[in-house]
Amino acid sequence: MKDLLFSIVIPSYNRADHISAVIRSFLGQGYTTFELIIIDDGSNDNTKDVVSSFTDIRIHYYYKENRERGAARNFGARLAKGEYINFFDSDDIAYSYHLQTAAQIIGKLKNPEVLHTGYEVLTPQYKVKRKYNSFDGNVEKYCIRRKEVSINSIFLRKDVTGIVPFSELRSLSASEDALWLCQLTARYTIHYENKITSAIIEHDQRSMWVASEMKVTERKKYLIEGLKNDFIFMKKYGHLLKYINSEMSYLLCFSSLRNKNKKKGLSYFIESVKSNPRVLFSRRTLFVGKCLLS
Repeated sequence: MKDLLFSIVIPSYNRADHISAVIRSFLGQGYTTFELIIIDDGSNDNTKDVVSSFTDIRIHYYYKENRERGAARNFGARLAKGEYINFFDSDDIAYSYHLQTAAQIIGKLKNPEVLHTGYEVLTPQYKVKRKYNSFDGNVEKYCIRRKEVSINSIFLRKDVTGIVPFSELRSLSASEDALWLCQLTARYTIHYENKITSAIIEHDQRSMWVASEMKVTERKKYLIEGLKNDFIFMKKYGHLLKYINSEMSYLLCFSSLRNKNKKKGLSYFIESVKSNPRVLFSRRTLFVGKCLLS
């Protein structure tokens, strides 16, 4: 069997300080049959210069006007020539066996629509904070209830990208991947491999952490609305909307506490617990309690 061609689609907006690391992580892959498609989503920093400093012919750079990450990913998917697409964030890294592991499992499973691998979360100093490598096949639990599936760890067969594209709604930006993963889960079997092959770098400027309360409120509204309008999702997983509502309420809690608004933070935390009482017995309660008492 010939080597699979992977298309790695990396959207980027003002990530010149981070994008070198992700490019190097792919150029260091043991598996070499891939193309790196970098979609510069209207950056006004020196992202183009940084990418141009790499001369590998597998790297393809495209600049487009800013329309947010969902539109950039869809644009990259249309350009992709590979049999499988791996959407990857511009501020994270792939380990040297990321593609080799995926190729082996895809071959073993005879070209499944979707595969996800294990991953870990690192500090900016590359110290391990959390590992996600104990999936047991109950993808609804990890993807919908807990939101523990990383888009970096998803390998998607090319024909599926036209069936489940990303939302390009600006107001959903930074949660379009959550909507996409839920819709994907409702339509396909998500095969998994627990070997950790990539890492999320948890720095302070990640889009999910810096959003204002108003933006997170908008994202919550359009995420829930998008799922309610998806007949296939609602038929299969509509009963799990309460968990998604709980997750988004917690993001609002986190945003409020970052901005030193303890009253609102507590209000959103209570809303999160009402949607999912199990939150009360999680580490989040300790975190919120610490913030409220500080």
